[in-house]
Amino acid sequence: MLLTSICTRLVAIDLKVATEAPQGSPWDNALRELAGTWSKISNGEVRLKIYAGGIVGDEPDMLRKIRIGQLDGAALSQLALASILPEIMAISTPYLVRTIEEFRYLVEALTPEYERRLLERGLVAISWAEGGWAHFFAVDPIAQPSDLARLRLAVPAGDDEMLQIWRRLGYSAFPLSLTEYAMGLQTGMVEAFYAPPAAVAAFGWFGRISYMNAVPIAPVIGAVVLTLEAWDSISEEHRAGFLESAHAIGRTLTEASIDVEQEAIDVMIEEGIKVVESQLPDEWWELGISGAELARGRLFSFEEYEKVVSLLESYRRVVAPVETD
Repeated sequence: MLLTSICTRLVAIDLKVATEAPQGSPWDNALRELAGTWSKISNGEVRLKIYAGGIVGDEPDMLRKIRIGQLDGAALSQLALASILPEIMAISTPYLVRTIEEFRYLVEALTPEYERRLLERGLVAISWAEGGWAHFFAVDPIAQPSDLARLRLAVPAGDDEMLQIWRRLGYSAFPLSLTEYAMGLQTGMVEAFYAPPAAVAAFGWFGRISYMNAVPIAPVIGAVVLTLEAWDSISEEHRAGFLESAHAIGRTLTEASIDVEQEAIDVMIEEGIKVVESQLPDEWWELGISGAELARGRLFSFEEYEKVVSLLESYRRVVAPVETD
């Protein structure tokens, strides 16, 4: 028994995985659950060390540290994934996807190809999970795009193309790291931003804003990735069990995402946030069309966008026809 314990310690593999999600949030808890499962499967041979709350930096910092070997992996949002896999943003073109069923159809159809392309870039996607639907949040009511245009709009730092698209559309957009949103809201520098309600609640940003627009902008997805080097360091006998448990965690987060989002909205309403309904939602759809025209060929290729549109049209025609505005 003692000899086995000593040998296990000698060959133990410590994998450092980071996330911007706050400690104690559903995403952090899921990673810690995964760490416990992997340790149990491998009899302590593989240990995930979780760095939550952005303590190692924001997501661009995490990607840099992955590249230089200071991190072995990270739980990344769609925006971070887009810096290495631009085509993933096509599935979250604003106001393109209308229902959660449509989004899940796209994810099932496209993630195998995304995983192949990530692997070509030296990353193994071990789990995917939905992150809710992004909405606009602001210090003033934002019923229509013209209301948003009067406010200083924070755009997550690290994506210059996205920033320029917002500016070309006529918005007062500026880049800001997610770790700086709280301070930006406190000082008044940030007057509006977009994010899933669950993230807004988890980061505590709602304490400095007053309004949420009711029209969902787009669904978002995230993934837990490991470097190929880190994955190859894991014994082959454990990999199938590791992937199965990682996929299970992703499914659990996905299944819970709708309830978590609604709970977050309910909490924010209790804290005084007002949900602004739009009497003319067509204006938001038009904004999405204008944004897509600028994004195609910049954020993602024309081909990737057309692939998503084609899949949606097929789904709507065959599986679940919907009325279009």
